[in-house]
Amino acid sequence: VKLLKVYPAKYSATALTCWAGTLQSVVIGFAMRRDPSAWKLGLDLRLITIIYA
Repeated sequence: VKLLKVYPAKYSATALTCWAGTLQSVVIGFAMRRDPSAWKLGLDLRLITIIYA
């Protein structure tokens, strides 16, 4: 079933798809890196990379 046939609002459907992908990425990320210190953001290149992306 195509999403736009079931849910005709194009921008809302796109946002819903992005949020679903984000949720999946967070769950997989937490499953792979359980160390809380790996998720801390500091003022370094990692933060700049996240903001840029």
